[in-house]
Amino acid sequence: KYNDQINIDKENLLKKIDNFDNMVRVEYKLSEIVFKKEKDVDLNDQIKKIKLSIINNGFNNTANIYSISESSKLGGDIGWIDENNLSEIIFKNIKDLKQNEITDIIKIGNNYLLLKINEIRQKNIPINKEVELNKMIKFETNKQLNQFSKIFFEKTRMNYSINEK
Repeated sequence: KYNDQINIDKENLLKKIDNFDNMVRVEYKLSEIVFKKEKDVDLNDQIKKIKLSIINNGFNNTANIYSISESSKLGGDIGWIDENNLSEIIFKNIKDLKQNEITDIIKIGNNYLLLKINEIRQKNIPINKEVELNKMIKFETNKQLNQFSKIFFEKTRMNYSINEK
């Protein structure tokens, strides 16, 4: 009903796409130590013990000893992770860290997590302008159709009343 009323300014959308250039994504090479609270041991004492082991033996050896994760066999190494694939709580804890720094303790469910940033790299991701333009056109079309449908619904609602008896 409203397809002929949709107005999309393709020139404006192309200007927006030109401003995108290439997207830059940050990737982190991470190692982890995942542990549970031991029975009959104070959590703070357990954390101190693990942190002392990191200082004396290094992160990888400590991961081999204390981590319950499968990655412990690899010294806690979990490889390169794109920032967009990190959960919000983990990203919040590592975003301000530099290479070779370790996060504070992060509680994940019943487990506790320490992350070490081994490396940080930026990766340029080229933008396919035609694909982006089509996405933006589809989004803008849906947005306008939703507006028209809301207007039509409100007009209809005002003109009709339903009595249930």
